[in-house]
Amino acid sequence: MGFEALSVNSQISAVKGILTDKKSNKSINLNQLLLKNIEISYSGVDIEGYIIIDDIADINNALELGSDVEIQLYFKDLFQKEYYRTFIITGKNTIKQGNKTLLQYSIRDIISYKLDNIFKAKSYNSVKISDIFREFLQEVNEYITKDKLKINIEQSKERSLYSVNPSVSFLDFITNDLEREGFIVYQTRDSINVKSARNLKVSNLSKQKYRYIDKTNNTFYQYKIFEYKQLNSSNRFQPKTICLVYNPATKTIDKFQQNLSDISSDIQISKSTPKAQETSGVRYTTKEYLDDDSLYADTFKNFVRESGLEIIVSGDFTQSNQYNIIELKISGNINVKESQDKGDTSLSGNYIILKVVDKIVSGSTFIQKLILGRL
Repeated sequence: MGFEALSVNSQISAVKGILTDKKSNKSINLNQLLLKNIEISYSGVDIEGYIIIDDIADINNALELGSDVEIQLYFKDLFQKEYYRTFIITGKNTIKQGNKTLLQYSIRDIISYKLDNIFKAKSYNSVKISDIFREFLQEVNEYITKDKLKINIEQSKERSLYSVNPSVSFLDFITNDLEREGFIVYQTRDSINVKSARNLKVSNLSKQKYRYIDKTNNTFYQYKIFEYKQLNSSNRFQPKTICLVYNPATKTIDKFQQNLSDISSDIQISKSTPKAQETSGVRYTTKEYLDDDSLYADTFKNFVRESGLEIIVSGDFTQSNQYNIIELKISGNINVKESQDKGDTSLSGNYIILKVVDKIVSGSTFIQKLILGRL
């Protein structure tokens, strides 16, 4: 069934766009009839996707393809939740269908694109990496304001000496260092986020009001699951690990250990999840210097990604943001009454949203694919 599943609730209220050639200042308005298909994926700091446009206005020749062509998209769902996002066009294909010409543009959000093209060397005597990230966001403040984006940046630890290395882009350099300090960097439709993995524990996350279910007689129920697929169902987790690292400040070897049992109360492991890390003994490893926040983040991410689910649902901007908690009710075996009553207990329960893919088909049908991590 995939994204082409249809429902009376699988509709977008409004979608439109403006293509702008920044070099020539030419603009073309794209209404809902021209925007045939749109797919946008939110899974980390990058937002990427594509749009397919009906080229009845000869857009192909009106604008030159290059780094100066931007598109701002506007969306509003059935619940009147709306947002804007500006993208850069990174590639183009022409599709011929009889006498009709369609243009397919590959797109990437302007925030990550601009930050990924900054190569600057800069040194600091005493600074927090989170403050450096905030400082460099000034380079894209025009778009943050234009798209009304919220900035949610939690404070990292202070470092006495720190240098931004221009051998890689600023975006790659700073996100890698933030992740080594135990932070997760990601964008949603309307925000830029730097969050400590410790603060993404279940008790701090927003559990959404409505439950997603795969069987219902109510044809107007918004949160019906059209299709689902189990991911990484081997339930094999990393073994218990002790990490030995050299501490340059004290010139000694530090020892860190972080296992599922240490964070089980934070992530609220489901009772139906098979036991993990039942290895005999402990694996030893070495890394460059880090702290227990980094190990916590690695353990957290590895766990939620090891046992997940992919679901196809009607589009909705309210419930479907990364790191929201949603509840699923998956029906049981139709031949067993007890299973019918309780549902599939191995798949039903709470999940964390790890990735969102918005898909608009034929300018009006709005479907989502959600990649979920098991809690």
